[in-house]
Amino acid sequence: MMQAVLFDLDGTLHDRQRTLRHFLQWQYEKHASSWGTFSKETFMQQFEAYDQGGMVWKDQVYRQLKEELHVSEHPDELLEEYVEHVADHAVWMEGAQEALAACRHKGLKTGLITNGRSTLQRHVIGALQLEQKMDVILISEEEDIRKPEADIFLRAADQLQLEPEACLFVGDSLETDAKGAASAGMRSLWLHGEMNCGARVLPAYEQLISYLEEEM
Repeated sequence: MMQAVLFDLDGTLHDRQRTLRHFLQWQYEKHASSWGTFSKETFMQQFEAYDQGGMVWKDQVYRQLKEELHVSEHPDELLEEYVEHVADHAVWMEGAQEALAACRHKGLKTGLITNGRSTLQRHVIGALQLEQKMDVILISEEEDIRKPEADIFLRAADQLQLEPEACLFVGDSLETDAKGAASAGMRSLWLHGEMNCGARVLPAYEQLISYLEEEM
């Protein structure tokens, strides 16, 4: 019987793409007086291209932007702004709050497992007030282990005092989330998946609620 639902953060609960775009607009407008040689759209497009969906750390992104766009500020200054302020613009994924509330309403334990740097992820977690909604939170930098390694999923189950089979993991990455959770013996739902590759596909959060109804 399912007793817990665990979630990924970026792209699952947290709409990182929208958050990033809101932050980049804010950062451009803050420096617009000295960045008049290129447009906001150019800055945002270049940042997102270098960022590669969050796979490249922002010190490298800002160094590339300085070389390409000749921004006047030092990359470390812009990086500090990113770390301190990106979470100020944090946005939930559509339907995520309602789905999380439904899990809690059904008496299920809830948890979060995310890869990433602790300071940044803690800022986002705080902005979305996830501490109050989770029974366990694991961040890869703090745990010194990353998804899709099975041990980080097993560690979460152990902290919840549950067997992995009693846990469902919801995430947007097939390899990192769905297959990683499955390797630890958890059930998995692949958010926004387009094909079924061993994980139950979840095109929209409304289907999580339907899934819970089927399983409980």
